[in-house]
Formats: sequence, C-alpha cells, structure tokens
Amino acid sequence: MESRCGVIRDAEGEILEVVVVSHDISKRKQVEMEIRNLAFYDTLTQLPNRRLLEDRLSQAMLASKRNGSFGAVLFLDLNNFKPLNDTYGHGMGDALLVELAQRLSHCVRKVDTVARYGGDEFVAVLSELGEKRVNAAQEALGIAEKMQAALAVIYTLQYTNDEGEKVAVAHHCGASIGCILFTGREASQELLLKWADMAMYHAKKNGGQKICFPENCEDVTQSGQFSVPVFH
Repeated sequence: MESRCGVIRDAEGEILEVVVVSHDISKRKQVEMEIRNLAFYDTLTQLPNRRLLEDRLSQAMLASKRNGSFGAVLFLDLNNFKPLNDTYGHGMGDALLVELAQRLSHCVRKVDTVARYGGDEFVAVLSELGEKRVNAAQEALGIAEKMQAALAVIYTLQYTNDEGEKVAVAHHCGASIGCILFTGREASQELLLKWADMAMYHAKKNGGQKICFPENCEDVTQSGQFSVPVFH
C-alpha cells in the first residue's frame, strides 16, 4: 500500500481533519518485478541470464582482487542435446533444459552463480575458493564433477504424440566443462569467458563428458597476460 496524508484547516488555520488517501500498489510492484525478471533472468529456466551473469562475474572478480581468494568460471556445453530437439521438437528440449537448470542450481554454493549463457550453454561463477591455487582448483573440480554427475542421471520426459497420448521418453544428456581460475587481476571478464569457452571446446573435441583446465592457468591468472593456454 502507498499512503498520502493531507490536512484540512479552517479560516484561522486550525486543523479540522486529517485526510489519508491510500492506493494499492501491489499490481505496480508486480509489473516492476516482472520487468526486472525479463531484464536479468532467462524466461525458460529462471536462471540468471547473460546480462546478470556479467554483473555477478564483475563482482566476483572485484571481491577476489580485494580478499586474495581465487574464483573460477565453469563453461558448460551439453552433449547429446540436439538429437532430442531434432526428434521430438523444441518443447521436449525446453523441458530438459528446465530440469537441467534445477539440477545445476543444486550443485553450487550460495556464493556462486549459475546462468544460462544461451541455447544449450551454461556458465557458473564460483567465488571464495581459497587463497591457494591448488586448493582452489580442487574445489572447482569438485563442483564441476558434481555437476557432471547430476546431469548424467537419465532424464524422463513426456510428450504428446499425434494420437494425443502422453509418451515417456528417457534421454541421456551430459556436459563438457571448461574451467579457468581467476584472481581478479585479469584483463577483463570477456577474456575469462573466452578462455573458459576454449577449455570447454577442448573437452568436447576430446570426446565430450570431460572437464578441462588450462595447464598454465596459474601463469595466466597471476600475470594477467592471456597468451594461448595449453589445455589438458
């Protein structure tokens, strides 16, 4: 509710009465919330979208630079997603993405962010991984492995066939994951995302369902110079 007050005075200026006018602004607040959600959240999965991801990554980089703790970017691309779309249509693909987004959300901590980057690509920003690179890498790897395990569980989906019958479909859909650590001293978030994407591509090229780190990740993050990393 939104209220406004006014007074009614007589000729001598004495207050005769106080008038309070109230308006129900719940609909306006609801519209404002819907506009905000459209701006910052993916309409299908309700995960943060690319715009909000970039803001969260910027905040994570600043925090990392300030407190000396490593963070990480995980770039995920789905394996075996296209055949589902091609066979049963986008409705089935959307149903899988919704469930997949829920699974990913349960794999991260409260300080982390999972976002839909676009299509069948997702990005996670991990914060507060510790001040030692080895420990941070192990923590990031553990979260990435947890994601892979969660996504590897068979998806049971339903669609309506031409006869109007609901048919259950079991589908397997894993993910290739690229990971890069950061300390907040990197040139830009765009480069971090670029290298995480390259690591993901390397994982996918080498059979998929893998997790790939740049081999010289420590040199990259500590120097702030982004030469071409070696992936493994």
